[in-house]
Amino acid sequence: MDPGKRTLVEAYCADAEKLLLQDRFHEARKVVQQALRLAPNHAAAVHILGVIEMESGNLEEAARLIKRTTELEPNVHDPFYFLGITCAHLGRHEEAVEAFQAALALKPDLRIVLRQLSETLEILGRKDEARAVIRRRLELDDQDLSALYQLVRLDPRGVSAGDRARLDAVIAGETPSDESGVAWVALADIYEAEGEADKAFLHLKRGNDMLHQALTRIDSNLPSQMVTPLGKTPRRMAPLKALEEVVRRTVQTEHIFDEAFLKRYAGMGYPSRVPIFILGMPRSGSTLIEQILSSHPRVHGAGELDIVSNTMTEMRWPYVGYLQRGTDGTLMPSAPPKPGNRYFRELGAAYVKALRGHSARAQHITDKMPDNYFDIGMIHLCLPNAVILHSVRDPVDTCLGCYKQIFATGHETSYDLTLTGKTYVLYRRLMEHWSRVLPGRVVDVVYEKLVADPETEIRRLLAACGLPWDDACLRFHENQRSVSTASSSQVRQPIFKSAVQRWRRYEQHLGPLLEALGPYAPGPAG
Repeated sequence: MDPGKRTLVEAYCADAEKLLLQDRFHEARKVVQQALRLAPNHAAAVHILGVIEMESGNLEEAARLIKRTTELEPNVHDPFYFLGITCAHLGRHEEAVEAFQAALALKPDLRIVLRQLSETLEILGRKDEARAVIRRRLELDDQDLSALYQLVRLDPRGVSAGDRARLDAVIAGETPSDESGVAWVALADIYEAEGEADKAFLHLKRGNDMLHQALTRIDSNLPSQMVTPLGKTPRRMAPLKALEEVVRRTVQTEHIFDEAFLKRYAGMGYPSRVPIFILGMPRSGSTLIEQILSSHPRVHGAGELDIVSNTMTEMRWPYVGYLQRGTDGTLMPSAPPKPGNRYFRELGAAYVKALRGHSARAQHITDKMPDNYFDIGMIHLCLPNAVILHSVRDPVDTCLGCYKQIFATGHETSYDLTLTGKTYVLYRRLMEHWSRVLPGRVVDVVYEKLVADPETEIRRLLAACGLPWDDACLRFHENQRSVSTASSSQVRQPIFKSAVQRWRRYEQHLGPLLEALGPYAPGPAG
């Protein structure tokens, strides 16, 4: 390439990067395409376009472009890192591991890549390899709290005296940071594993109080210039605002998706039977349901997906623009932007097309995003033949499970017992609404029944999904698929009953939660 052309290409690339960092994806794409017209194999230009596609949510195209960059410039680590991130978000975790390892082969001390690699190995159930990578992270920074917490998550009974001493030193510090809450929660897990329930809860409450306070201060003010796929930027809302958002969504959903609305547009959606939705509260047993179903040869378990939001609900009618002001000033319901039989069918088809990106041939694909319970009405209208499974567990066990979990994004009310209980009550209120306006449409799968009589409940579950019996579903713990939720360790073990009524050991500490649960709070143990 002659020097003049090279200078022009590099200038286009620099301008495109600036636009990319301002989230001006459309303009950035146009500018970098100018560079590629001049030099189609310019590695930096191909890479920038790949990152633009990733941040725009076009993950398949992003993976293709970034992989091409690694072939054009195999001695540069950045493209391998971005390829790993993209593959991980596509659910292609084995490929993500290979990409992260390739980046580390070029630059071994990249802490952000080591973190992604250890977490991806955990998702794949490759615990020993994950521990080895965590050890490398701690060699680089022995105060890396996310590494210490991951080590505890993998095996709270196997934490070394040295690692425990590091956690103790953090909580003994005079000037706690926003991250110190993680150390308190990690120690709570260790004390619980040792059977020290009171000490465990003391540490858990202290850690959650700190996390709650940190979220209140941060209130969505995340670092700028974060490079993540569309819709994947972690949400860090102030907890009280998060509760207000749950209230807003609940009221809006009840108002729009009433019986008349659902009858008016019934039967207009896309008729695919591919999707199986598993929804409800986090920590209610949804990962177990998906693990059982994905053990069936006709089912692919895709995990928690953002596809409902991306294809059917976000910034779309009726969530936006449903009520419009008439000539007399009153608010009136509006019609969809296209005839109903086109509108709902097209949205359903778009969902299935995106879902097929996770498995081209499976007869059924599961989507276990818990928050899809808000959108049951829209799912029903767009995909009238889809199976909708509701994961149900004891209210207090569910809420305590949320309280014990540090979420990667959202669920900000979970770090306070009262707010957790209020969130649960709103969730039950909306599920009761769906039961009234769509009777029989949603199938409840009760965790306690599943644990008490696995074969009977699994047969019922398969029948609800239109699937024949397969013995592999009873041996779900042998399934080696990737699991990217907090239950990744549990679902690789046979069903055990110790998680039922687990909250009883903490009962004396749960007054605020039991009060907030109101009618859903259980009576005294029999």
